[in-house]
Amino acid sequence: MGEERAAGLHRERHPDTTGAVRVHVHQNNPSKEALVRAAGYEARRWWHTMVRSLGDPLPDLPPTPPGLKLAPYSADRDEAVRQAHLEAFAETWGAAPPDEERWSRFYTGVSPFRPQLSWLLSDGDHVVAYLLTFFWEADAAATGVRELYVGDLGVRPAWRRRGLGSLLLAAALESYRSAGYEQSALSVDSANPAAPSASTSGPGSRSRTRP
Repeated sequence: MGEERAAGLHRERHPDTTGAVRVHVHQNNPSKEALVRAAGYEARRWWHTMVRSLGDPLPDLPPTPPGLKLAPYSADRDEAVRQAHLEAFAETWGAAPPDEERWSRFYTGVSPFRPQLSWLLSDGDHVVAYLLTFFWEADAAATGVRELYVGDLGVRPAWRRRGLGSLLLAAALESYRSAGYEQSALSVDSANPAAPSASTSGPGSRSRTRP
């Protein structure tokens, strides 16, 4: 049923491109892995969840490059952030560019989004890099750990290799600790050479795809 619905939506919205159905499988869920294998899916990509205690020494905050401004997210910059996201992830494997409705529903419009702990680097009105932070209260209640998740970290191609991602991460980690959180986490694509590193990695997940 899900595959049929996905195929129908793809024909309706993207008839000129090749489509694929993607299923995320966590390594600690062998039953789901067996299920998707039986359905004909193949492993194509691996992500790793990386965790850092905010009680450990944090990286020094690098200087902000001349001409750029580092500031927390603000709602009036939301569309500028979405445009930065579209450009930053335009060539990312499996990426689907979010329109305004999807952006609001799954990114900055969801209740776990923490705008005051999300960060932007701007060149005037132009957002060149951004970091979006999320907090799930149910997870904190279940684990007893107040963890913030870096859901999205993007840098426009023309601004890469200038340390902007490291600057955003350092600013975010310091703000997380100042706000009283205990640890942070993010997920990285193992095939991405620009993926950030962390001292501790948690359970990974794999993406299985069937064209």
